[in-house]
Formats: sequence, C-alpha cells, structure tokens
Amino acid sequence: ALGSQVKQSMFGVVYFDLDGFKKINDTLGHTVGDKLLGRVAATLQAHTRPGDIVSRFGGDEFAALVQGSKDRVSKFASRVVSDVSCGFDIDGQHVRTTSSAGVCHSSDQSPDLPVDDLMRKADLALYRAKHSGKNSVAVFSS
Repeated sequence: ALGSQVKQSMFGVVYFDLDGFKKINDTLGHTVGDKLLGRVAATLQAHTRPGDIVSRFGGDEFAALVQGSKDRVSKFASRVVSDVSCGFDIDGQHVRTTSSAGVCHSSDQSPDLPVDDLMRKADLALYRAKHSGKNSVAVFSS
C-alpha cells in the first residue's frame, strides 16, 4: 500500500555525500567525524517538512525522500548544501566541509517504474555533482 501511495504523490529522492570526509576523520579524528555526521543529519532534518524522510545510508552518505514539486525538492537540496558549507563548531573548533547532492523527482519518470529506479537516478545525479566540482547539486535528466 505504501508503494502505491508514494507513486501517486509528487516527491523527489535526494542523495547527499560529504566531500572529503575521510580527510576530516584522518586529520581531526573519528570522534570529530562522528559529531560532524550528527550535525549534518540535524541540518538535513531542520529543512524537512511533515512527510519528508531523512536517513543515513552509511559512511558519509545520506538520503532524503522529500514531498512536493521538483522546485521544492531542488531548493531543499540547495539549502542543505549551502548550510553544510558554512561549517560547524565542534569541540571548540570550526570544522568546514562541503557536500554534494543528486536529485531525481517523481515527475521525471513513468509512474510504473519502481521507486528504486528513482533512487538509482538520484545516485547518478550525485555522481555528476561530485565529478563536476563538488559542493553542488545536480538534478537528474535523461
């Protein structure tokens, strides 16, 4: 039932990945890295509305299912990327990082395709964002 509800609504999938997270873990330690992940998760959550879902996928990767128009989903991704780039105060030091985001919206595919196809396309968009300079948002287009 949830699958049919999701397919009938307008929503987007956004994948986020921190740029250079390994360097932060290596230079500042895993404790700071873990706290940074918590701050990034809180930033994602701060931009959600009821019905949106945010999840950590593992490592420094996050995903969000964002309800609404393509414009709203893209703005969500841009705001998160912008806020993350401001950095965070962790244990008395300012930790700066950037993130990249890949977006795919339900309006960009046929409703009979599975949701995981949308996820795959968001991942492809993230790959494009990472390889076109990082600290950016890429929206999937065929």
